[in-house]
Amino acid sequence: MGAGARRPYTARVPRLWIVCAALLLTAVLAPPASAQTPLTAERFALLDDVYTATIALADRPSAKDFSAARAACRALDSADALLGPLRKACTAGIKMVKPIDEFARCRTALGCLRSARRARIALNDGIRTARAANAAIDAAMLVGACRRELRASKAELRVLERMRSLLRLVQETLVTGSPTLARRVRREADAVDRLAAKQPSPARERKLFRAACAPPSG
Repeated sequence: MGAGARRPYTARVPRLWIVCAALLLTAVLAPPASAQTPLTAERFALLDDVYTATIALADRPSAKDFSAARAACRALDSADALLGPLRKACTAGIKMVKPIDEFARCRTALGCLRSARRARIALNDGIRTARAANAAIDAAMLVGACRRELRASKAELRVLERMRSLLRLVQETLVTGSPTLARRVRREADAVDRLAAKQPSPARERKLFRAACAPPSG
C-alpha cells in the first residue's frame, strides 16, 4: 500500500479531533468551589482566560496561540491543592493538540506512523489527567451547574478513547499494509467523526461556563 492510499483516512477526522482535544482542555479546569462556595471573581477570571485561549487552539493554531494557552495554564496556582493538579491537566490538554495536528498533516508511511504514536501518547496523558481532574472536582464541589460544565463529560472522554483506539488501528494498518484493516480504519474514522461532531465547540463551552460559573455580582 503506497502513501497515497494511506492519506485519505489519515485526513478524514483530524480537524474535529483537534477541536475535541481543545474541548477536553477546558473541561478539566475546575475551580475549588461548591454550591455553598461560589467561584471567586479571581478564579473565574483565570479560568475564563483559559477558555478564551483554548478557542484559538481549535483552528490551525499558531505559535502565538500556543504561547497564550500555556501562559493561561501557568497562571493557575501550582501550590493550590486543587488548582495545582488541574494546571497539570491544562498542560496535558495543550500537548494533545500539536501531535494530533501533525498526524492530520502526515504525508509518508513513516511520518504517519510516528505521528500516530505521538498522538496516542498525548491522548493517553490527556485522558488520564482528565479523569484525575474529574475525581478532584467531585471531591471539592457539590452538584450544580458549574460542576457539570467543568467536568470532562462521558461523551467527551468517549470521543478521545475512540480516537486513541483508532490511532492504534492506524498504526497496525501502516505496519501490515492490510486492506482489511484499512477498511476498518475508514469505518471507525466515520464513527469517530460522527461522535466528535456532536460535541459543542470551544466557543460554546466558554459560553456555558460563563453562564454556569460566573460569580454573583455586587
